[in-house]
This record gives sequence, C-alpha cells and structure tokens, in this order.
Amino acid sequence: MKFTLLTHSKEIGKPSNTGKLALETLGADAEMICWDRLNPPAKLLEEINGGGVALLYPGRSDEPESDLSSIKHIILIDATWHEARRIHQRSPYLHEIPRISLKPEEKSIYNLRKNQKESGLCTAECVIEILRKCGDNDAADNLYSRLLNHIRPAGKMRGAYPRLFKAADDQMLHQGESSGRET
Repeated sequence: MKFTLLTHSKEIGKPSNTGKLALETLGADAEMICWDRLNPPAKLLEEINGGGVALLYPGRSDEPESDLSSIKHIILIDATWHEARRIHQRSPYLHEIPRISLKPEEKSIYNLRKNQKESGLCTAECVIEILRKCGDNDAADNLYSRLLNHIRPAGKMRGAYPRLFKAADDQMLHQGESSGRET
C-alpha cells in the first residue's frame, strides 16, 4: 500500500503534525506532496488516472466502512479539519477518485491541538487504521509507538486512554519491564 500525504503548506514543519511520523515509519511506501491549488501534482494525477487510487476523506456517519481490497494507493489530506475541507473543495481532481472512510472503534488519542473533531483521527492514526485493515500489523505497531512518543503524556490527553492497539501497548510494557524501568 502506498500513501500520499497531500499536505497543506502550513502543516510542513509544525511540531503537532503527525504526517511526518508516517513518512519516517513507512519510508518508500509514503510520500508528502505540498498541496498547490493552482498546480496539481502531475505525477499524482498520472497515478490517479492509472487507477487503484482512493482518497481517505470522511463520509456520512451511516456510510459503511470502505473495502480496501482493490486499493493500492491512498491519498490523505494532511491538514487541520478546516484546511482539509478547503483543499478538498478546491481540488477537482480529488472529486473524481473513489473516496474511502474509516469507522474507528475508539476515539483519537491525539491531543496536540484544540478544537478537533470528536470522531476524527489525526493523520498518523488514519494510517495506522489502514495498515491494520490491510494486515500490516508490524508497521501499524511501529507507527503507533512513535505516535505515543510524539503526543502529550497520558495525564494530559483529552478523554480516556484507549487501548486501540493492545499488541503495541503490551510490547512497550514488556520492553519497559525487561529494561528494568517503569513505563
């Protein structure tokens, strides 16, 4: 699975941005493209025309969860919710490709920004969900661990600490025990 983060220019370099965690974790399987309203990325347009590409973008709450079996490449808009909506509205080429949405079972653990959508996930959490659905649990666990290190400590999170990825939590706990330190 290839991931393209169509990133708003304001997001690049922000310490609260989690898209960079996905890039660092996935290496060649992920890329970041700075969104430009007037100059859509030619290479991405070619890939879209080749098929097997979908846009991860929220749908209606009653929509069924998307089937990823025929998807080889997923585009995620990496921006604040307000910026993402504007990018989507101002990018006609994004309207022409299949749209997929996620139905996460748990609330987001992301806590670095205020005024987040209650049912929304940050970019890294979206990638984690997709990796899990595609069976790539090792990459999902690795990215989840990096996300936990990136966000604020559990006592400062909004809401309860979800156990979205129990395997990663257990592994980190086990590593802490084996090193003789508490987690």
